[in-house]
Amino acid sequence: MDTDGHRVIAKYYHPKSHPHAESQKLRYLKEQRAFEKGLYQKTKRAGGDIILYDSHLVVYKHSLDLIFCLIADPSENELMVHSALTAFCDAVHLLLRRQVEKRGVLENLDLVLLCLDEIFDDGVMVETDPTAIASRGPDFRTGFLQVKLMDMRHALCFLQPMLNVADISHSNQTNQFIMELPYDVLAIGNHELYDYANTYDMYTNFAPHWNGRYLSSNVNITVFDGNNNTISVPVGSRYTKFKTRKGRSITSLGVLYDFTGNDVNTTVQTVADMVKEEWFAEAIAEEPDVFVLLGHMPVRYDNWPTVYDAVRAVHPTTPILIFGGHTHIRDCTQFDGRSMALESGRYMETVGWMSANLDVPKDHNITFTRRYLDANRVTYEYHTGRSNFTYDTAAGQGITQGLLELAVDYDLSYLFGYAPQDYTLSRNPYPSNGSVLTLYVAEAMPYALTINSSRILVPNIMIVNSGELRFDVLSGSFTKNDQLTAAPFTDSFLYIPNITFSVASLVLPALNKAGADEKRSLEYMEREMEKYAMGDVSMRYNAWLEEMNERHMERRETTENLNLGYVTQDLCPGVGDDTPHIPVPYYSSPDFISSNPPSVSNDTLVDLVFINFIETQLLEILNGVQSDKAYTDSDVLSYSPTLANAVLGLYAVKYWN
Repeated sequence: MDTDGHRVIAKYYHPKSHPHAESQKLRYLKEQRAFEKGLYQKTKRAGGDIILYDSHLVVYKHSLDLIFCLIADPSENELMVHSALTAFCDAVHLLLRRQVEKRGVLENLDLVLLCLDEIFDDGVMVETDPTAIASRGPDFRTGFLQVKLMDMRHALCFLQPMLNVADISHSNQTNQFIMELPYDVLAIGNHELYDYANTYDMYTNFAPHWNGRYLSSNVNITVFDGNNNTISVPVGSRYTKFKTRKGRSITSLGVLYDFTGNDVNTTVQTVADMVKEEWFAEAIAEEPDVFVLLGHMPVRYDNWPTVYDAVRAVHPTTPILIFGGHTHIRDCTQFDGRSMALESGRYMETVGWMSANLDVPKDHNITFTRRYLDANRVTYEYHTGRSNFTYDTAAGQGITQGLLELAVDYDLSYLFGYAPQDYTLSRNPYPSNGSVLTLYVAEAMPYALTINSSRILVPNIMIVNSGELRFDVLSGSFTKNDQLTAAPFTDSFLYIPNITFSVASLVLPALNKAGADEKRSLEYMEREMEKYAMGDVSMRYNAWLEEMNERHMERRETTENLNLGYVTQDLCPGVGDDTPHIPVPYYSSPDFISSNPPSVSNDTLVDLVFINFIETQLLEILNGVQSDKAYTDSDVLSYSPTLANAVLGLYAVKYWN
C-alpha cells in the first residue's frame, strides 16, 4: 500500500492444503479493504518490521512512498515469512533497477506480479532467492505504452449511469478501479467538465494519483489558493516527459477538442491558442525519441493538424504517435510517413493497438501497424497467448469482485422481467417490432405513464425525442442495469390538456418537418457544429454507421459465418479490424417519435404529452400549427411522477413475466 494507506496491489491466497482453507475470511473486497485500513494504522510509522494484527502475523517494510506487507497465519515461522518479504522487495528492486516507489511499481505492474508468482504458488512459498526470481523476468520491456482517453464520468463500467455524477462519494468508488490499472499516460475528456464538482474531484483526488501522467494540456479549473484567492490551474498536467523501460524518451500532451459545454469555473482553451503558449514551446523544445500526443479529439475533421504542425515546425522528422477519440468511431490517418493518428471506437467496445518500428534512419518512413481489437475475453486470450484457465490475474479478479459488490450495493441486478426478443436502436427500422424506439413509445410509455393516473381516460398523444433512448434492449433477463443502459436520462413528462385531436396530430409531423427543413439550411449546419462543440457526437457516429452499411450493400460482400460488428475503412494502409465482421445494419430514425394516435374524431379534446427536454421546441411548433391560442409554459402541467429512465422497467414488470 502507499503511505496514505491506499492499496497499490494486493494478492490474497487461500491454499487448499491449509487447515483453514474453507474459511471465508478476507475473500471479498469490502472485507479486504477494511482489513487493509486497520493494517495501515498499525504499520504507517517506519521502524518496526513485525507485528500481530487481527490474528495474523504481519511482516512489513517501508520503501519511500510504499509499505510492503506480508501477512501469514500466526503459526508460520517468522524468519521464513520475513525472508519471503525480503526476497520479494529485493527482486522488485533488481527488476525495476532503481529505488522502489509507487510510480515505478504502477508502471511495471506485470514485473511486480511476476515476482509474487515466482515466490508463491497458491500461497505456498517456493522461492526466496531474489536473483533467481529477477532472472525469470524480461531483460527489459519493449516500448509498450498504455494510454487512456478519458470521458471517465460515463465510462465507469456498468455502474455510472445510475449514479448522480455530482456525488463525489459514488464517483470515488468507481474511480478506485481505474486507479488500479497500470496506465502510462491519460488525458481528460469532456464528460469530466459538465459539472464543476466532477472536475474538482478529478483535480483533487484522481490526477494526483498519476504523478503527472494525467494530462489536461488545455483544460483549467478555478480554485482557491492558500490565501483564499481564486486562481486558474490545470486540472492535471500540461505535459509529461518520461522514459520507457527500454530507455526511449517520450514527450506527451493531453489535448481536449474545442469543447464549449463545460461548467462555470472550468476553462477549455482552444487548440489554436494552446499551441501559441510559452509552456507549449518549452514542452516541445527538447527533441524526444518520440512524441506521444493523446487527447479527446477525433483524428480527422478537427484540430490534430494544428498540434501536429506546431510540433513539426520544430522537429521535422521526430516520430509522432497520436491517439484520438470522442466521436465513437474507428479511424486512422497519417499526416506524413513518420506519424500515425489512431482513434479507437466508443466506450469499451474497442481497444486500439498501434506499433511503430522506430529503429530507422530519420530520412526514412516508419513502418506502422494498427489494429482495432474487439474488447472481449477471447480477443485478450488470443493476443496474450493465454487460455481461459491461465488468463486471469489476481488484480483483475479483485477488480471484477469489487464491481460485482458495487452492483449488489446499488441493486443493479434487480430483475424486472425477461425480454422476449432483441429491440435495437438502429439495426431495425422505425417503426417496426424490432425497434426499441417503437417499443418505448408505442407500448411501454403509454402503459407506464398511465399507472394510477387521473388522466387515464383522456385520449392522448405522447411525444419524445428519439435521442431519449441510448442503447439496445437484448433478449433475456432485463435488469435495472439494462434499463439504465437503454434509457439513462431522468427527464420528466409534461402535458398540455384540452387540445383538439386535429391540432395535436399536426405537432409530430411539424416537429420532424422543421428538423428536415433545417437539415437543408446553413443554419442547421451551424447548429450541428454548436451541438458538436457542446459534446454531441451522434451526427458523426451515425453517419459512420450509415456509410459502413451502404458500402456493404453496394459491394454485396460475402459474409458467411461472420458476426455483426464494425467493418472499418480508414486512411491507413492494411487491415485495421482485428476480427472480420458483417457490418451492423443501420436505419435512420426521425428526430421525434410518438405513441400511436387514438381513434377519435378531429374535434375530440386530447392531452398532448411530451418529455420536458423538448418543451421549448414543442411550444413553438404548437403555436405554429394553430392560431386560436398562444401557448406558453404556464399552460404546461406535470403528467406523471414517472421519469423517462423508469418506463421500460415498469413495462417489463407487467408484460415480460
